[in-house]
Amino acid sequence: MIFTTTSGRYYSSICMTAHPKVDVKTGETFAYRYNITRPFLTIFRIDPEGRKQKDVHVHSLKGCTIIHDFSVTENFCVFVDTQIVVNPLSVLRPPVGVDRAKVPRVGVIGKYAEDDSGMWWMEAPGLNMFHSVNAWEEEGGGGTTIVAVVSNALRVEELFESIGLAQLRLEKITIDVNSHTVHRQPLSTKFLDFGVINPAYAARKNRNTVLRSIYNRSMEKS
Repeated sequence: MIFTTTSGRYYSSICMTAHPKVDVKTGETFAYRYNITRPFLTIFRIDPEGRKQKDVHVHSLKGCTIIHDFSVTENFCVFVDTQIVVNPLSVLRPPVGVDRAKVPRVGVIGKYAEDDSGMWWMEAPGLNMFHSVNAWEEEGGGGTTIVAVVSNALRVEELFESIGLAQLRLEKITIDVNSHTVHRQPLSTKFLDFGVINPAYAARKNRNTVLRSIYNRSMEKS
């Protein structure tokens, strides 16, 4: 991907997520990258003219986590700090693995934040998000709520072997912006992922999603 900075310089080699989010309302693109050294997570956006804006480093992430995807709403970005971690100094074990002792967290930061001082994290045991289908905001009597629909790997260690073994199930994540609490609700008993929506509804509430059924015959023996 080639874009320019606000100073007019071209960049073509900077690493970034494979799942950037485009806000069809503003024409902006929101993206991030993770690294094996500090800062482990960096968020940035690209304006409609292709100019990359300043990096926002997330210092509250204490180690390198494989963050494959994220969610974006009208005003927020949502990340999941999963159990898939990277230890570049590992000698006796592969550098990428699953930390079963780690409790996954959901992190929320403003889309236009200048730094990570306003970001907050909430523990979400067992949540190892693989893909985000969509996310949006809802207003109610208690204030703003963020709703995200994501796929969760119930057997996260199997992602290294086969997606069909990871038992990816669809979940609805609801975040109360005022109380900083998170609630999770399973949406299907089937193994589903790779959701596709009408891009006009990205970051806005939608009703219909096309998903792929993830099936592996070897699961019949387990």
